[in-house]
Formats: sequence, structure tokens, C-alpha cells
Amino acid sequence: MRRFVHTDKMCGWMRKHYLLPLPELTDAFNQAFNVSRTKEEMNGFRKRLKLKTGRSGTFPKGNVPANKGKKGLKGANSGSFKKNHIPHNYQPIGTEVITTDGYIKIKIGHPRKWKHKHILVWEEHNGPVPKGHVIKFIDCNPLNCSIDNLMAITRSEHGVINRFFSGASPEYKDAVLQLARIKIAIRGIETKRQDQC
Repeated sequence: MRRFVHTDKMCGWMRKHYLLPLPELTDAFNQAFNVSRTKEEMNGFRKRLKLKTGRSGTFPKGNVPANKGKKGLKGANSGSFKKNHIPHNYQPIGTEVITTDGYIKIKIGHPRKWKHKHILVWEEHNGPVPKGHVIKFIDCNPLNCSIDNLMAITRSEHGVINRFFSGASPEYKDAVLQLARIKIAIRGIETKRQDQC
């Protein structure tokens, strides 16, 4: 495509009329010189002549917005929520739901404060969960949140049990926990020996 060459007369005309809005500028230029330039070409021509319109699209410093001090652009309308409106999906405190990963959660506060039921049961009987510990279901059923089915173990013990003994029966929980602790102790000794070498 051949580049359009602007004459001195066209450049003089542009310097005189460059502040017009781009659609009007394009139409006036095309009529004055009997050409068919697009808005993009006219904008490029204006930039090549280093003519700035001052229209950057940003608010000048110190500008006061038209809606300053107002809440929203309009007042309440027929679709607005009324005062003390309760949404259709509201759930009161104490509501129990089953999460997508199979655990029971209980709503403990507004607006969206939830906690796992097994942790609440543990804390009710034993106080806060110790730091670095998790609450494990003995029978691996996350819906069975009775205190007899819960035990607190360290995160490393939990990882070893899940990796090596995940299919163990609930009656072997103490043996499985002891085996996990033995594996962790062995790993600690091996790591210590490697560090000394």
C-alpha cells in the first residue's frame, strides 16, 4: 500500500483545524481536499505534525467528581434492597453443611464465619488444637464427628499415616500411630547422619 503524502496546504489546514473532534476533523478534511482518509489516518497525521489536542481522557488535577458526597448515582428504586432485608440464601448461626470435600462445617458467626465440626467438637472437650497438630478421624469417616472418633496428631505423623498406612483398620489406630512415630524418628536419625558426613 502506497503511503499518502500530505502537501504543505494540507499541513497548514490541519494546524488550523486540529482541535476539532476526530470524526468532524476527518469529514472536513476529506471534503476540503476531495480525499477519503480514515479517522485512524487523520489521527496519525495529527500526531506526525506533533499537534496535541489536550484531550487525554483523564481528569485534570483538582477535578471534583459530579457525584462527590453522594451514595451511588441514583437513590433507591423498586429493585433496591429494603432496610433489614434478609436474602433468600441466608443461613442462621448453627447451620450445618457438608463441603465439597466431605467435611461438615457449622456457621459460627455473621456474615460468613464457618468452622469444621470435628474441630469444634475437639475444642469443646480438649481445648484449642495444639500448634502444629491436626485432628484425624480414626475411622477415616469425616461425617463421624464424635469425640471417640477424633485424635490429635502432628502434621508429620499425619503425613506418614496417609502415605504408608492409609488403609489400616480403626482398631489398629494406636499401632499405626506408633509405627508413624518410629518412621519419623528413623528419618530424623538418617538425616542427622547425612548432615555429619
